Amino acid sequence: MKGMSEMPNLSGKSALVTGGAHGIGRATAELLATSGVNVVVLDRVMPGDAAEAPAGIAWLEGDVTSPTDLASAVAQASAGAPLYACVANAGVLLIEDLLDGSLEGWSRVFRVNVLGVMATLQAAARAMIEAGNPGRLVATASIAGLRGEGGSAAYCASKAAVVNLAQSLAVEFASHGITVNAVAPGEVDTAMHADAMDQIGAAEGITADELRQRIVDTAIPLGRLARPNDVAGVIAFLLSPAAEYLTGLTIRVDGGQLLK
Repeated sequence: MKGMSEMPNLSGKSALVTGGAHGIGRATAELLATSGVNVVVLDRVMPGDAAEAPAGIAWLEGDVTSPTDLASAVAQASAGAPLYACVANAGVLLIEDLLDGSLEGWSRVFRVNVLGVMATLQAAARAMIEAGNPGRLVATASIAGLRGEGGSAAYCASKAAVVNLAQSLAVEFASHGITVNAVAPGEVDTAMHADAMDQIGAAEGITADELRQRIVDTAIPLGRLARPNDVAGVIAFLLSPAAEYLTGLTIRVDGGQLLK
């Protein structure tokens, strides 16, 4: 796979990345920007080091569950050039046993992880179709959506919905020249993952570092956590000309974790 900076025909194109202030979204936005893509990042909290990011990223504070915020983000991303790509990456995690769960907690997870992704892809696709241009849509799912895990049923179910949503939209948008794919990361070294390690480790009576090392040693054949750039590179590939005939896929980026 080529690095994003080597990929042809993306310079000058426009992209929207949600949940792009940190982690996978931030890595994706920076990877696209360094190859000449005009990127709009929509996130609820702006990063304190935004000034250190590559040129070409416009930061917009907002929520994917707000139609007004999404409309503003799509309009801004389409201002310089027709919107070419959208990465629906915003998501939340809930660690809890089902017996302790509540409708409020599940509703929050599904509102962001499913309805937010749906609304993001819908708004982006409408802009592409109205402009009469083909485009690329990518959603961030998770291997948790491919195999259920105890203690995070709401998150697993929401990410399974994202996988199916990408497949459904791939069929629905194909006639407009829009491809729709998903990536399914495994254990990624992000702030969200660190928070999960803290919660699970505390429940098991071990440190987050001990839990993390146990996962690496016993569950990941490649022997390390994924870096955000590992996932961003796959997303960049799905936006490249080399992936123009791929749609409805969910690509695992898990270091072989689901093979264990």
